[in-house]
Amino acid sequence: MIRDQLMPIADTTVAVDPVDGSIHGFVSLVGGNMIGGLFVLPTAQGAGHGRALVEHVAAKHDPLLVEVFEANARARGFYAALGFAPHETSVHEETSLPVLILRRSQGGRAHTSSPDAVSGGAEPTVASP
Repeated sequence: MIRDQLMPIADTTVAVDPVDGSIHGFVSLVGGNMIGGLFVLPTAQGAGHGRALVEHVAAKHDPLLVEVFEANARARGFYAALGFAPHETSVHEETSLPVLILRRSQGGRAHTSSPDAVSGGAEPTVASP
């Protein structure tokens, strides 16, 4: 589904390790300003890649939106730490579970308490292929 449906219509940015050049994650925007997917390799989580990706796309898109399951406390905390706030509620069609649409306006800013905050070392870099 992601490869066939999301990737052809998405604007994708990757997180590149500044030391070895490996790709550690990516964010894809759909519809101009909706995060359709944010993925960071489990071995690269906690190094700031997710935060760097969101900050990169937030600098270009205002407002920025993302949909998360209401029960996903980790994702909600991550996005809240980056300045996102609840905007709308909905029900996920496939699962019937409640989802939140979170919104970040230009005034949103990152806080270092995020689960993906930089924990030291070199800042990850982002690149749009």
